[in-house]
Amino acid sequence: MSPTSVSDFLSKDTVAVLLVLLSYFVYSLGDASIKYTLSFYPIIPVLFLNCFFSVCFMLGYGLWRSGPSYFKTKKLKYHAFRGVLGLMSIFLSIYALKHTTLSEFYMMVFTSPLWIVVLSMLVMKEGFDIIRTIIVILGFGVIVYVFMPGGELDLDLGLLAALGAALFFAINVIFIRKYLQGEAAALLGGSNSAFMCLAVAGFALPMIDYHFLQHIHFFIFNGFCVFFASLCLARAFQSVSHSVILAPIHYIQMIYGLVLGYFIFAEWPTSRTILGSMALIALGLCLIWYDYTLKKREHKAYGASSAKS
Repeated sequence: MSPTSVSDFLSKDTVAVLLVLLSYFVYSLGDASIKYTLSFYPIIPVLFLNCFFSVCFMLGYGLWRSGPSYFKTKKLKYHAFRGVLGLMSIFLSIYALKHTTLSEFYMMVFTSPLWIVVLSMLVMKEGFDIIRTIIVILGFGVIVYVFMPGGELDLDLGLLAALGAALFFAINVIFIRKYLQGEAAALLGGSNSAFMCLAVAGFALPMIDYHFLQHIHFFIFNGFCVFFASLCLARAFQSVSHSVILAPIHYIQMIYGLVLGYFIFAEWPTSRTILGSMALIALGLCLIWYDYTLKKREHKAYGASSAKS
């Protein structure tokens, strides 16, 4: 293969896609690691240790990149508030991982695009849009379908926790867009995990004894997964020519969850979970495509008006 063809193959967009595929796989491995350790230990110390090792990796990376200046910020209070949101999201995620299968967990977590649309209209004042509203209504219809396995409402706490985690994740995304634009990726990830460590340390530390050493490698591994996947994801979105190229790949975590759940935990999704996941993926892709075409039309309209003037 000639140098030119190598350059064409390894384009920025191709590398970005590969990085996203890798990052979501690593995230899924981390989730599986958490789910495994939750079969031995309570939620609070698992949360603390995972965040602690994530902070260690983020701190080491930041110091290696730029020294202490990497972590300087003028938005400390915003990072602290985001830490509260992150704590709620990860606590609910860990609870959900303990009480659901991986495929059920990802099905509920991927309702976050629906929450983001709703919050964008309410908080970011992006305006009412009939198409997005219809997609959101259909999406929440799918959620109701999932919570009615026998035709009657069944408020499964594990699924509710995963749904709540998706909501707090969406609030986190909107908050970053509104108040933390331009902050370094490792700083965003590190400050979030650091706040969580401080918030639960008083409860977690008395619960940690020598038994945790038996699985310390899992906690270290998950901390690395969060660190590595976050950086890969940030790098991918920084280098890609258009974010719409990467957005649909997010749903591959449902496939990762299905495969890892089957081979590691002998889990097999119900037909309701499969149908619900497929419906949410289809709605999510419709939302991505609609936003892409809308922005494309707006760009063309702006270019035409500029040319006339």
